[in-house]
Amino acid sequence: MITYGSMQTQIAKRLKALNPKTYRQLELTHELQPLLKEKTESAMMQLDQLTKAGFQELEAMEIIREDVMTSF
Repeated sequence: MITYGSMQTQIAKRLKALNPKTYRQLELTHELQPLLKEKTESAMMQLDQLTKAGFQELEAMEIIREDVMTSF
């Protein structure tokens, strides 16, 4: 089962890997945590909706990963 903390960690690692300069800038301006909180809450809600719709958790995570990462 995906937890809030693990979801937030995955989002943070993905952002840092895809765009380290933006990650660092957000970190320095103290905007990183609010952004991660917003993205994580949205992703957890989407995960819940997808699993209730019949998707397996891993399938749902693939969909969420693409949605979240294209929004950066």
